[in-house]
Amino acid sequence: MRQNNIIWVNLFFLSGVLDKIHLIFKDPKYIGGFTKVFKDNFYLVVLDGLFMLFLVFNRFSVVLGDKSNHSMAVHMAQMVHLLFFMLIFFPTMNLKILRLFEKKFYKFKYFFKFMIIFAIVLAFLFFFSVFSHTHEFILSDNRHYSFYYFRRIYNNTFLRYAIIIYTSLIYSLYINDNNLIKNRLIISWLICSFMILVPSKLFEFRYLTLPILTFLIIIHENFPFWKDIYYKIVNIWNVIYSVSVNMIVIFVFLKMPFHNEWFDELSRFMW
Repeated sequence: MRQNNIIWVNLFFLSGVLDKIHLIFKDPKYIGGFTKVFKDNFYLVVLDGLFMLFLVFNRFSVVLGDKSNHSMAVHMAQMVHLLFFMLIFFPTMNLKILRLFEKKFYKFKYFFKFMIIFAIVLAFLFFFSVFSHTHEFILSDNRHYSFYYFRRIYNNTFLRYAIIIYTSLIYSLYINDNNLIKNRLIISWLICSFMILVPSKLFEFRYLTLPILTFLIIIHENFPFWKDIYYKIVNIWNVIYSVSVNMIVIFVFLKMPFHNEWFDELSRFMW
């Protein structure tokens, strides 16, 4: 549990607000719908109000304890990490690359639309990569996998931009093929993920757990095609893969301790 989980409590509330904004743009008479959204979610309004009180009493910080090492920053590269690691932890998403080998993909109208989407997504991820922070904790503790990700992969200029281009390519193909991005819940998820991750200067894999889990729940419950037999097989594979990764991590943690010269003690690898 983290203090900023209050953002995820508001996921569906925010989706309702976005839905009303969309209706108002189409017809201003729907402006009264805002009242109903807030009435239906009154308990969340109260909860949010209490959280704001907590912020006031905690000197406008969500951190309990050591505030100096958990300062806020504009760390937009967190969104690059999130989208990239979704492709790693759910490898079947990468099968979308096969779309590039279909002849009909290169019909002018379809391909032109894809190129526009790809350019936009690529521009966003390049922009996000500029606002990147390397927290002092990241490169000072070789017990965490995030240490090796930053030191050997993300801080390598060639690999960083290879990640950005590939990630942009995959998600552009998804956006081009369906209406995921038009769904208010997906937009709400993107906003919540942004609010959760971007203010954090420190990157840790555990920060990505709730955004990825929440995304899977939204996709599974709100898009009929996810219930087709193909996607049931995909789901089963993703579960097996995810459990296997975690079993390996647990095994390494329990059975493969190492002498850490940095701390002169017996240490264990961990998320």
